Amino acid sequence: MHSRLIEQDSMKAIRVSFAKRIIDSLDLMGVDLDLNDIHDIFNNIDANGDKGLCEEEFYNFLLEVNSSREEALSEEDASTLFKAIDINGDDEISFVELFQFLLMKVIHRK
Repeated sequence: MHSRLIEQDSMKAIRVSFAKRIIDSLDLMGVDLDLNDIHDIFNNIDANGDKGLCEEEFYNFLLEVNSSREEALSEEDASTLFKAIDINGDDEISFVELFQFLLMKVIHRK
């Protein structure tokens, strides 16, 4: 049970770090969670341009945004976060799913 709580805390830290990095990027650009700016970020993550984030694209992005953390990001943690954002379970994160995830983080941040 204790190890499961540690895993949940670790995953929460990764989710928060991911959302914070995107939201901070928008803040630095002087925008207020603008749909177009989030869409631009989504398109930058979408390396193959197919309008959906596969798990590999998502993992590569997470590695990039978490590169300053001392603790390395595991593929298992990235996969868990991917599945949490992929609401409909189609093994792809759509722009809408990413936006909903970020919106929830902004609401909880205030």
